[in-house]
Amino acid sequence: MELGAGPGHVAAYLAERGVEVSALDLSAAMVDEAKRLFPSLQAVVGDMLDLPYADGSLAGAVSFYSIIHFDDAQLATCFGEMARVLKPGGVAALAFHVGDEVVHREQWWDMPVVLDARFLPVELVTRLLGEAGLDVESVEQREPYAPAVEYQSRRAYIVAARPTIE
Repeated sequence: MELGAGPGHVAAYLAERGVEVSALDLSAAMVDEAKRLFPSLQAVVGDMLDLPYADGSLAGAVSFYSIIHFDDAQLATCFGEMARVLKPGGVAALAFHVGDEVVHREQWWDMPVVLDARFLPVELVTRLLGEAGLDVESVEQREPYAPAVEYQSRRAYIVAARPTIE
């Protein structure tokens, strides 16, 4: 399951590689865009803070750059929901911008937007994942690619799993 999927490009990438995956986003317009761009992809409207899945029903969750919109309490809720819906041994993969500031945008790719993106300390994310009952298995960080490729921020990638024995 891709959580906070936007137009579903990560879920589509995984599906093209044989992974059984669907996409969830809070925005009905983003879900419609995902369905338009990737007609075979299952995409649904839903809230990462109240996931519409049964306890222990998912083998994995991917959340790339979608936790950047949450405050600390919301992050704790989000990670608790991930832990709830993952099967024992299920894995969550997260990507986010590293830091402690909020970047506000009113234009993106020559389009008007109103967007706040929160950069997160790695220590905060790993602590909250642990408090939610997930075991952090790996943490990787990298410097940004060239300015023409992406926003110039440090990136973090975390893999966490629900324990097989609780």
